[in-house]
Order: sequence, then C-alpha cells, then structure tokens
Amino acid sequence: MAGNPLALTVKCADFADNGDPGRLAALAIDDPATAARFQKKYAHAREVLTHLSQQAPGTR
Repeated sequence: MAGNPLALTVKCADFADNGDPGRLAALAIDDPATAARFQKKYAHAREVLTHLSQQAPGTR
C-alpha cells in the first residue's frame, strides 16, 4: 500500500469515516469501551498512513 498513492488515499478516507467523532459518540452511548478502543485504533492508523503518505512517491 505504501507504494500506491490511490490505495493510501482510499484508506485514509476510510479511516476518517470510521473514526468520525460523531460516529464514535453515537457508539459511545451504547458501548463506551468499544468507542474508546476505536478512537485509539483509528488515531494510530491515521498517524501511520500519514507517515506512509509522506514517504510514498507521487503523494506529496
């Protein structure tokens, strides 16, 4: 994925949607532990993908 700018873009958009604060807030009403876990998971995933996208050719 690191060498594919389109894949990075799609995955970043996917994580942004899945980690949307509104979605996580709605989940937190019924399952706060899962919402907190997802919040950490997607924040970390965004950091990793941001790092990869800065190193991948054609994504700057």
